[in-house]
Formats: sequence, C-alpha cells, structure tokens
Amino acid sequence: MRKVALYFLVSAIIQVCCSLFIGTIWSLMTDSFDMSGEKLITISAISSIITIIVFVAAKWTPVKRILQGKKLRESACWSAILAVSIIIPSMLLEALIPEAWKKDILEDVFKMILQSPWGYLQIGILAPIAEEIVFRGAIQRTAANYFEEKGVKNFKWKAILLSAVLFAIIHGNPAQIPHALLMGVLLGWMYSRSGSIIPCVIVHWVNNSIGFAQYFLFPESYDMTAIELFASETVWRIMAWTLLSLYFFYRAIASLNKVWKKEETNNLP
Repeated sequence: MRKVALYFLVSAIIQVCCSLFIGTIWSLMTDSFDMSGEKLITISAISSIITIIVFVAAKWTPVKRILQGKKLRESACWSAILAVSIIIPSMLLEALIPEAWKKDILEDVFKMILQSPWGYLQIGILAPIAEEIVFRGAIQRTAANYFEEKGVKNFKWKAILLSAVLFAIIHGNPAQIPHALLMGVLLGWMYSRSGSIIPCVIVHWVNNSIGFAQYFLFPESYDMTAIELFASETVWRIMAWTLLSLYFFYRAIASLNKVWKKEETNNLP
C-alpha cells in the first residue's frame, strides 16, 4: 500500500507546488497577488500536464492498447451514452443530500475558471486524463494487485472503493465529494471491467464538458438545485425523463459489460 500512498501524495504535491511556484511567478510578473481566472487555469493546466508526464514516464500507469478496433468504438459510444444518462438521476440524488454536507468552499475558484473559454482546456480535457491516469491507472490498479496478493476477498471492489474515496478527497471541496465518490465507484467499475482508462476518460470528459457548458451558457444555473432547475417541469415529465435516463443507463452498463466480457485480465482490478 506504500505505492498507493506515494501516488496519492505525488499527485497532491504536484498540485500544491504548481500553485505556489507558478502563482508566485505570475504575481511577480503582473505585480498583482490577486487571483484571476487566467492564473487559476494556467496553474491547473500545468499541474495536470506535469502529473500526466510524471505518471506515464515513471510507468506508474502502464500504457497499453487493450481496447482496439470495434471494441474501442463500441466502448467509446456506450461510455458517452452512460455519461449523459446519469445526469438527471445524479442531480435528483444530490437534491436529497442535506445542504450542510454540500458546502462549496471553492465556488469562487470554479466560477473564475468556468467563465473563460480557456477553462475548458483544464476542466474538460486535461483534468479527466490526469485524474484517470492517477486514480484508476495507478492507484486502483496497484491497490487491486496488492489486495489480491494478500488474499483479500472481493479485492477488486475494495480497490474500487479505495480509489473512489481518494478521488473524492483530492477534490478538497465538500460540495463535490458526494458526486465525486459516486463517479469514482462507477469509473472504478469501468476500469476494472475494461482494463483501460479510455472509457473512464470519456465518461469523465462528457461529465465535465456538460457541467462546463451549463455554466458557460447559463451562469445562473451554478447555484441552482435540481428542484429549482426542474421547477417549470411537471412531476410526470420529470419522472418520464428520469425513467428514460435510467433505461439508457441500464442499456449502457449492459452493453459495456458485454463488450468487455473477454477483456478482464488477472493483473487488473
């Protein structure tokens, strides 16, 4: 488990060091220590790029072409459908969580990033790749191998839960933890079944892209709850959209499971 701790600490240290080093240089060059969207985007983007380079170069996340051809196309298609299908159910589920548990301490930070089109480079592209490389490709894979060697029962699910918890913690924002935890479990299952981070990156990318587009086009929606967003809809229409989403969620899960049936390997979670 030392390697799991190492991977988590390295990813956290990279974020902190980039924030301090790049933030200080930026402030000295601009004669301003105020935080801005451009500054935040630059820090986050460089942090993600360094993380990707370090984990790939150190071979902490093996680069393998496990999914190819038809399997890759089918995986990509159903992964995108899966990402879209969980939007409404997750919003309704989030509405059940007490507000006291969802304190958004990074609200101003996210708003500054989301207000700029360049913010999509980090939120929509670099973050999904970097986070999947760290939490699925390195942490979950290593934890699963460790648990299996120790003869731990249900080692795959224990590795999935561990990576999901660490994935939620690294976000450092109570408002994101419930969603990040659930997404971490889903992404962990996808990695476990497919043996590839590509489907995980696609789901992560679609999820973040929709969130970015929602705020960029409708900034007022950031602080709105699911009840407020669906206020103009009737109960029956909400139920219909929810059932339709759940249907496509089931279809996506079943189809992906079928595509990946022969892809599981013993050395992956």
